[in-house]
Amino acid sequence: MFLKVKRFYPPVVEIIPLLILFYTVFLLSFSYGQISNGVPVNFTLTGAPTAWGDRTVLIALGTVAVGVYFLLSYINYKFLMAPQKLVLINKKSEQKELSESKLETIRVFTVRMIFLIKSLVGLLLLYIYRGVVGISLGNKFELGLGLWLIVGTIILTVIIMISKIQIIKERGQ
Repeated sequence: MFLKVKRFYPPVVEIIPLLILFYTVFLLSFSYGQISNGVPVNFTLTGAPTAWGDRTVLIALGTVAVGVYFLLSYINYKFLMAPQKLVLINKKSEQKELSESKLETIRVFTVRMIFLIKSLVGLLLLYIYRGVVGISLGNKFELGLGLWLIVGTIILTVIIMISKIQIIKERGQ
């Protein structure tokens, strides 16, 4: 598998989302015992808490972080192994039009973008987790605008990915 990843990006950069995940899990285990009161579970648009819940919400957030990492890794693995099964084709005639070079271009681009999305979603979950813990411990008052910056970056990345794949499918490279 690492030989296949090497064609798309250096495998060592896969450490980035993995470190984000480990740091999130580390914070979970480190901060869980320090929080005696509840944790914020609902926020305004600026990230100010409006509702509080039990601290077990932190475990759910950690579980989501681990699940998202493995889900996006699995999707990336599937694109590495058999991209033609994952490229959506609208018409039967398109199936013949997509050459091996187009499929390979889509494959390379998609694998790189899914890696970027995996890193950004991990960063988003870490940011939310740190904010929730900070608010629970009284060190912060709101999540802040960084949340919207990360969300916007994820949305922009997905729009770019979908647009580029559509362009490759329609025109070629």
